[in-house]
Amino acid sequence: MSESDFGDYEGKKVKLITLTNSNGMRVELLSFGAIIKSIIVKDKCGVDRDVVLGCNQIDGFITDDAYMGATVGRVCNRIANASFELNGKKYDLPANNGKHHLHGGGCLSKRVWEVDEIRQCDGMQSVKFTTVSRDGEFGYPGDVRFDVTFEVDNHNKLNVLHEAFSLSDTSTIVNLTVHPYFNLDPQMSADVLDHELMIKANTYLAVDEMAVATGEICSLNGDLKKLREGVCLRELTTSGAIDIDNDFILDCKPGDEALRLRSERSGIILTLSTSYPVIHLYLAQHFNNIKGKMAQPYGKYAGIAIEAHKYSNAINIPHFPSIVLNGHSKYSEWISFSLTCTSTNN
Repeated sequence: MSESDFGDYEGKKVKLITLTNSNGMRVELLSFGAIIKSIIVKDKCGVDRDVVLGCNQIDGFITDDAYMGATVGRVCNRIANASFELNGKKYDLPANNGKHHLHGGGCLSKRVWEVDEIRQCDGMQSVKFTTVSRDGEFGYPGDVRFDVTFEVDNHNKLNVLHEAFSLSDTSTIVNLTVHPYFNLDPQMSADVLDHELMIKANTYLAVDEMAVATGEICSLNGDLKKLREGVCLRELTTSGAIDIDNDFILDCKPGDEALRLRSERSGIILTLSTSYPVIHLYLAQHFNNIKGKMAQPYGKYAGIAIEAHKYSNAINIPHFPSIVLNGHSKYSEWISFSLTCTSTNN
């Protein structure tokens, strides 16, 4: 475990926290945006591989508009027409995705969080980042404290705990996620289309032409149904079944394997379990030579974003589960990423 400086933002030092385990797994985290900068594990040849997209320097993360590795909120994904009503009052938010509000407008992803606690015990290393968003910030009501804890254990798991605490009488809305893009191939190949993906879902949320959830819930049919057992991403993209940028509704219990992503080339397998009800998948189809690590350009399909959270646009769709956080109440959800390899015990 280590802590070092990683540049500055708006006069504040950005910290780089590195968590490790006995298998050689290394997770690098930034206090800017509570970002997952790197996840490094061994492939089937015993070579260290960084399996998430990102940037080399703080300037890259500051200007990044793809939210690579970031903690996003107060509300992730899109809020239609950048507005919502709560308890009879209308709230207007910054429109940063056409006429819609995306990923909190940078409320949590474009700030320096405080490093609240670093711990090491029982074979686990963890860091907790904390920040307070004040009433009216980015248009959201109420004072809310946000805590995000990242923990690495000796089973090659990265556990993420999301907590939010209302500090006032005012109700608000909260829907957090962490936004890593994964590419499990050796040397991080140009695209992830040869990865195999499985997700425990039978339905997904339909979206409009701007990728805003409409309220319609669709069944996985045709080629999409293959996601239940595992399918090559290339097959999905060529079939035209869906332009993957959707919430998939999980039908497994928290703690059960909800998703599996596998690279035959590296032998690395990612599995995910979560308390959240949906996983949003996005195939980076709009990437256009974004400057990434080691000056590598990230183009179309360079990675797959795997975002566990609550239903998108839920505040504007009455039949979706509520994302309201009442005054003086608590929000708590978790995500667990497990990284193993076909030829090792890691």
